[in-house]
Parts: sequence; C-alpha cells; structure tokens
Amino acid sequence: MNIIQKKSSLWYSDMNLYYEKYPQAFEYFISLLKNDQSKLDLIAEGISQLNDGKGFTIDNPLNEIGVGGFYGLIDILLLKLVKRKTHYKFLKNGFIIDEFDIEKDSIEIFKIFNKISTKEYQ
Repeated sequence: MNIIQKKSSLWYSDMNLYYEKYPQAFEYFISLLKNDQSKLDLIAEGISQLNDGKGFTIDNPLNEIGVGGFYGLIDILLLKLVKRKTHYKFLKNGFIIDEFDIEKDSIEIFKIFNKISTKEYQ
C-alpha cells in the first residue's frame, strides 16, 4: 500500500483522525462542506476509488470524478502535482485519460490516472 492509499484510507475510515493528523486540509474541507457539496461528493468518490486500487494504472483509471473532483482530491490529500500528460488516443471512445505525476512529501512520485468524459469539455 503506497502513501496515497494510506492517506485516502485514513480519510475514508476516520475523517476526525485524518484532520487531526493533517490539520492544514481541514479548512479546505470545511470550505467545501459550506460552499460546494457536489465537489466534496466527487472527492469522496475519488478517495473511495483510490481505496479500491483504482487510478494507479491507465487500464484502471479514476472514473466519473471529473477535473474539479480530481484537483479537489489532490488538495484534500495534500499532494503536489508535478506533471500532467493527456492521452488523447481514447477520444474516439468519448473520453481522454489524464496522467499525473504526484509528489508526496518531496520523497516519492506516484502516477495517478483520471478518465474524463469529453462531454465535460463541451
């Protein structure tokens, strides 16, 4: 289990403990709770998918969280986006896949893949 899965698992299983351990994420969570419940729902879905092992390969990307949900997920898990690459070869199927290099604590870099419907761009 990598650090992203450990953090997402902690958030999903015990939010109080997560925010005790990572208090800087708490303000962002409260802001979403007050102002953007739909984005918070997408973030929770993304965290659930990470816990299920999705998102770590191009063949099994995160799905149906969109662009906003993905960036919210990065923010709430206190991760740093290093690089983004978009795979357009799936356009004929009605989606693209964004590949992200994510850094955690300036130590490890992980790849996360997010499937985006082309309808989101129309």
